[in-house]
Amino acid sequence: MSQPLELYLSALSSTQAEVVCTLRALILQAVPGVVEDITRERIRYDRQGPVCVLRAQDAHVELLFPRGRELVDALGIPPARHLGRLKIHHAEDIWPELFQTLIQDAVELNRPTPPRMAGLRAG
Repeated sequence: MSQPLELYLSALSSTQAEVVCTLRALILQAVPGVVEDITRERIRYDRQGPVCVLRAQDAHVELLFPRGRELVDALGIPPARHLGRLKIHHAEDIWPELFQTLIQDAVELNRPTPPRMAGLRAG
């Protein structure tokens, strides 16, 4: 574990650290080659542009999608301000397949001409 990551996790509760570690593992698995930037306030992930940000708050961890509005539009979901900012209280609240799909779709938005999003299903 890197020193910046150790410092970030040391400031969190054990529950928050578990959430961050679970999300971090999902992000690193979902996006090979993603660039991780860790500061005291947050962990940011980039791949040809912003993908997502992890930020611990008082009682939860936020998974932020800087391009959340575009992600909602691309998935064909009715506008909801909450998709750009997901609040996660416990590691058990994380649905791996759903979260990985959202993360991968956020990466697709950074391509020059985004292909059809993986989260869209033929129906």
